[in-house]
Amino acid sequence: MIEKKELGRIACQGEDGRSLTVVRFQFFETEETAKGARKRPGAIGLALTSGEALRQVDEGCFELIETGELITAAPDAGSDASDRENAPLCHYEELAWQENRMWEARRKASLPDDHTDQAASNSSAGPKNS
Repeated sequence: MIEKKELGRIACQGEDGRSLTVVRFQFFETEETAKGARKRPGAIGLALTSGEALRQVDEGCFELIETGELITAAPDAGSDASDRENAPLCHYEELAWQENRMWEARRKASLPDDHTDQAASNSSAGPKNS
């Protein structure tokens, strides 16, 4: 007989900020032997409380398999979730965020002092083919 045992729950949030709960579980197979019942541990899985399957991407970061949405561990209750510097990010989000900061710094460094952000967004469309 195969059983599913809950190992723990993790408070998380979706990309849109909604609260979600990730459930970590493990399958066990119970087998009758000459010496009595034996429980054999099996695969460990992740799912939302709604039953939707998840894949672990990084520590505190999960991907909803069906949609590809990234779900991150919720910030501590004492922290300011609106502060991007302290918000929990999964590995891929962190890399993208750092890359965006790098490009923004490069863009600002290459602009004259009187250049506005509006003009910069118009000129940052990339090279033009002629």
